[in-house]
Amino acid sequence: MGILDLELMFDLLDTDMRGYLTSNQLQDFHESLYFSQIDSRHIEAAIRTVCGDASRGLCPREHFTNVLQELDRRKALEEKIYWDFKTVDVEGKGRISLKTALLLFKAVHNELFSMKTWRSFLSQREYPEADVCFDEIKMFLCNLVDGGPCDKEEFDEEEKSVSLRCCNNEYENLKELEKLQVKEIT
Repeated sequence: MGILDLELMFDLLDTDMRGYLTSNQLQDFHESLYFSQIDSRHIEAAIRTVCGDASRGLCPREHFTNVLQELDRRKALEEKIYWDFKTVDVEGKGRISLKTALLLFKAVHNELFSMKTWRSFLSQREYPEADVCFDEIKMFLCNLVDGGPCDKEEFDEEEKSVSLRCCNNEYENLKELEKLQVKEIT
């Protein structure tokens, strides 16, 4: 589709002639264009990335093409990440360990990997040491990296820390299971 076609498409979608499209209008357009669903969080994140935080979920005409390009980038990256996730989910349970999630972050973000992004991911989790499902990790992996890249020593230290926390968490779970088994016997 050429630029003129996209400008015409914007005009067709902006039936009220307000000069902007809502996230719902963009989602409907994207889904009808590609015949597949897209997570509404991707729509909102693409608008924020291109139009800024003050956009309030609205995409003005001048950013329409760039928002569509950002959506295409996100959709392609999500598909790649999905298959990467499936590859490291060796048990096929739909969850990966926190350590594996850290390594997936590093693999996807490569030299741009940021401890700030990683810690932001951890801070939003209800149980930070629990295994990670694809749906909770995909947005963090598709978003642009926040913060500067970390060096190798900082990454290695975080990897050791995550491994230790996961081991401690497994140990606590085993202790709880043992207590339940003792209660069952008595």
